[in-house]
Amino acid sequence: MPGELKNCPRCGAVFVQALRSICTDCFHEEEKDFQMVYDYIRKRENRQATVTAVVEATGVAHERITQFVKEKRLLTTHFPNLHYKCDRCGGSLQQGRLCDGCRTSLHKEWQRVDEKSTQDDPPESRTYYSLKRGKK
Repeated sequence: MPGELKNCPRCGAVFVQALRSICTDCFHEEEKDFQMVYDYIRKRENRQATVTAVVEATGVAHERITQFVKEKRLLTTHFPNLHYKCDRCGGSLQQGRLCDGCRTSLHKEWQRVDEKSTQDDPPESRTYYSLKRGKK
């Protein structure tokens, strides 16, 4: 399957998009950043480091470290203080996009809206009827 000609979203260079959504140069830069972060937190004395501490020590951008955690390249089971923000409330997360509180809140809200919409509909709108056609 041939790739598609695109501009790299990071540097703007033209590249053929096949497996990655960024150009080869940006990919190598990202891998270099990952290795730097991983080498730092892999050391026993740095395993409890927070994202802010890792940023200060390595110079890698906060967003990129967060991306590594979200992509599960850095596992929070091994590095328990690597947190990022909930998309809804900004609370602390280690996996997913929403914290437990926001997930529960959205689920309850969705159920309430679903119940309200079924209560507002007349019963005949929730049922299918067929017409009997008899012979005369």
